[in-house]
Amino acid sequence: MFSEDKGFTLIELILVLVIIGFLTALVTPAITSLTGLKLKTTARRVAAGLRYARSQAVTTSSDYQVIFNLEKGEMTIECGEEEEPYREDVEWKETQGEEEESTGEDEISIQRMKRKKTYTVPKEVKLAKVIVDGEEITEDDEEEAWIDFYPNGSCSGGEIFLTDERERVYRIVLDFLTGIVEIVEGGET
Repeated sequence: MFSEDKGFTLIELILVLVIIGFLTALVTPAITSLTGLKLKTTARRVAAGLRYARSQAVTTSSDYQVIFNLEKGEMTIECGEEEEPYREDVEWKETQGEEEESTGEDEISIQRMKRKKTYTVPKEVKLAKVIVDGEEITEDDEEEAWIDFYPNGSCSGGEIFLTDERERVYRIVLDFLTGIVEIVEGGET
């Protein structure tokens, strides 16, 4: 009735290999584009943070700093010293019927803490280097890189380099005169 030969024919094996090859060809570009997506998304988030700092500096008429800690892979945005020439340095507040003198420093530091924002880049992406005022700061350096944004919309300028495991590079460029942030794909670190 039935033959004892059990197995696959050569045509069936070739057909399976062709199907596997076709699926691999479809899936590989999707996986590759996902790995580059983290780097691109991080570059956009860093650029958005820089744009936020610029807009806050213009809106609040205060200096804002963006501090890059390359060792930790962090970007921190914080308000600088506010220049209010007519601010009262001494204020009086009553507590349970007694008058107490306060310098208002606690209130100011609480306001500054609320304005501080930190973004940590994903572990697949690295803050490779930051160039500010012609000085190149890398992960090996102990210092942090500071970029200042001023109330008139300008900034101290600079470039931020982001890389990933595949050594792809995104460069974020700041125009010192206008404070405009631009993302450039490629380049060398």
